[in-house]
Amino acid sequence: MLDDLTAEPADKTVHSVAHGVIRLEEIAPVYGAERRRIRILKYRGQRYRGGYHDFTITTGGVNVFPRLVASEHRTKFVRTQLSTNIPEFDALLGGGVDTGSSTLVLGPAGTGKSLIVMTFVMAAIARSEKAALFIFDEELGLLFDRMQGLGIELEAERKKGNILLEQIDAAELSPGEFAHKVVKTVDTHRIKTVVIDSMNGYQAAMPEENSLILHLHELLQYLNRQGATTFMTVAQHGLIGDMQAPIDVTIWRIP
Repeated sequence: MLDDLTAEPADKTVHSVAHGVIRLEEIAPVYGAERRRIRILKYRGQRYRGGYHDFTITTGGVNVFPRLVASEHRTKFVRTQLSTNIPEFDALLGGGVDTGSSTLVLGPAGTGKSLIVMTFVMAAIARSEKAALFIFDEELGLLFDRMQGLGIELEAERKKGNILLEQIDAAELSPGEFAHKVVKTVDTHRIKTVVIDSMNGYQAAMPEENSLILHLHELLQYLNRQGATTFMTVAQHGLIGDMQAPIDVTIWRIP
């Protein structure tokens, strides 16, 4: 049965007699493609996942992206320290970065945030591991040229299959779809190093998403519990001595 919700909002007669009620919603942001979400209001005799879940309508059908619950995914792994292959840098980090942790790299524009995270990516490749990069702000051709000028053959490593690199247009996808994309990439290719560059572009492209931080928190917890090491960048702004981050950095402190 279909209901276009043109009746009185308080009229729940049909809801009470049906075994299951599925509600579909469309949200039109100020900028970008429309966002669609689905919610199971009831389903008698069944245990279902409550809350809103993002979905898309594409050629061939509907794609649903269930809300990620990190507590349902836990993998046993041995926690070790990952070297950057730069002894002086490792010394600053107390030996390296722990596996299954999240690291936020903050700084004004031009301070080398992307270069720092690329150092960890190249170190992962040196360990015969694969890395996944999700780029929001920079055009890939420019990124390749810039890294090549610094002696990092990012494009060559991508062609070899050592790096899975995807440019994300956040104005065209929902947080749930992005989380699904990251999870699928990590699971399919057994990725242990993940880069999100940057959080500024992700947040700016979805200003009307009220639970964006919660989406990211669940995603980071999921990656940590899979033993993946995640690196994110955030550009600060303001004058020297009064630098500010566009997000509350306290939420990224992962024990």
